[in-house]
Amino acid sequence: MKFKGSKDEIVTAFFYGLKLEKGLSKNTIESYQSDLNQYFSFIDIHKLDIFLINEIEIQNFIKQLRITNLATKSIARKLSSIKQFYLYLLKSKLIKTNPFANINQPKSPSSIPKPLSEKQIEQLLSSPDEKTILGYRDKTMFELMYATGIRVSEIIQLSIMQVNLNQGVIKVNGKGEKERE
Repeated sequence: MKFKGSKDEIVTAFFYGLKLEKGLSKNTIESYQSDLNQYFSFIDIHKLDIFLINEIEIQNFIKQLRITNLATKSIARKLSSIKQFYLYLLKSKLIKTNPFANINQPKSPSSIPKPLSEKQIEQLLSSPDEKTILGYRDKTMFELMYATGIRVSEIIQLSIMQVNLNQGVIKVNGKGEKERE
């Protein structure tokens, strides 16, 4: 099969599609890029062809990830990113079969986060030194997280335009750029 365009052009088109068609967030796309870059490094080191890779070579990649002591969830995310890339290649008719079709995601034990005790919450809320600017900021952030359930990443990305003190409302852009109040 003859492939049109360079690998870089194909990868660029893949990321363009992720952003426009799937509406993925900037952070998610950056994670995909990091995952694919690690995969492409493996491909380059072993002188493999992304269009002709087989399941044995994929299993070798997974073994390499395990050797580096990556958490199971991290390995699963990397494989998910790479699988999406191969689905794109298949849909674009750049490959005839998906070499990742029979590759199973590693299973990780799911754990439910344990809630903080009242004492731990009190310690956390009283830990910042409110006499300093940074301490006052940290105290405000802790109080906001405790009162609303907002994520740390959402607070960090919060702009003054999203805060309405008169109404006592903030608009948050959460995961997947979903807006909520």
